[in-house]
Amino acid sequence: MSKKYIIALGVILIIAMLVLSPNICISAAKEGLLLWFNKILPSLLPFIILINILSQLNVMRGIGKISSPLTQKLWKLPGVSLFAFIMGFVAGYPMGAKVIRELLDSESLSHKEAQKLLCFSNNCGPLFIVGTIGTLMLNSPAIGYFLLLVHILSAIVLSFIFSFYKSDSLSHPRKSNNTQNNSIFTFSYIFNEAVRNGMDTVVYIGGYIIFFSVVASIIKSSSIVISIIDFCLIRTISLSTSLGFLTGILELSNGASMLCDPSKISLDLLAVVSFLISFGGICVYFQTSYVLGNCGFSLIPYVISKVMQGILSFILSFLCYPLFALYTLKTILPFEIKWLLILLGTVILFVYTVNILNYIYIKKPHRSLKNKYTYNY
Repeated sequence: MSKKYIIALGVILIIAMLVLSPNICISAAKEGLLLWFNKILPSLLPFIILINILSQLNVMRGIGKISSPLTQKLWKLPGVSLFAFIMGFVAGYPMGAKVIRELLDSESLSHKEAQKLLCFSNNCGPLFIVGTIGTLMLNSPAIGYFLLLVHILSAIVLSFIFSFYKSDSLSHPRKSNNTQNNSIFTFSYIFNEAVRNGMDTVVYIGGYIIFFSVVASIIKSSSIVISIIDFCLIRTISLSTSLGFLTGILELSNGASMLCDPSKISLDLLAVVSFLISFGGICVYFQTSYVLGNCGFSLIPYVISKVMQGILSFILSFLCYPLFALYTLKTILPFEIKWLLILLGTVILFVYTVNILNYIYIKKPHRSLKNKYTYNY
């Protein structure tokens, strides 16, 4: 059976669930809409507008000249990559990808450099980790800061791993189409275009969040899915944890809300939540894909990098928790050297994985993911 028919079958099943369980699906759509309206829209829209303005003013080029010696040494990338890396943390998903797209359009990055930078610069923001997960879901801002620290460390480690990813490519940066902006350089024009582009992007992101909230709700309420998970479960994993993890793979906020029970906080649970935060979920992947548009490079290395970052976050949670307990809970916990050894082994394995990606995406010609899976309507 081809991928096209598998996708069609999945769509038909979702439509059937919408008809059979309209109340559940409508409720999930409302929750997704409120999540977008109350959290995503006010936190993300200002950043998108400001980034669009900076891009039109070519300010990022000036920032790149200052930071170029550092980024060339650390990542073998142009100086503007530091701006994308920082903004990916400050604004959260999918702002890192948005900045990279702007840098690609302005010819500040080549396609291979953009592909490399995307692998470690599209991250979850502190507002969601500390505010939503730590404060609202777990009733503990301190745990939120712990999860944020683990997330930042995982991205930094991943950036060093992907410094081995070769960004020299025969493909050249795409010629900028913004010739109109060079002739009309008024602030009112630049601001209007920034707001228009920002609203388009945020509205599309809202559509993804609402859709995947409905899909996550269908999975949570499906007796067939629950029976399959219950049948496949290892006895040490609870059904609620498995459902929360599966939901988080689809959409981060719904999965985190299922897992984060303030009365049942444990290190294992925090490690799983850390994995989901760094992985981002399939919903974030499609948001990233939309923001990048027809970027001209494959997104498969990005998907692999998010799995890597999730695994690194999982390991770092166990490695860093004794320090967190010492400084916040005033509890001395034994430092387990095995997690340090596991981390080192994982880093070495991931470096070899990056070298394999080099062989696939540098030495061999390939088509972009966008072109490969685009259907004609």
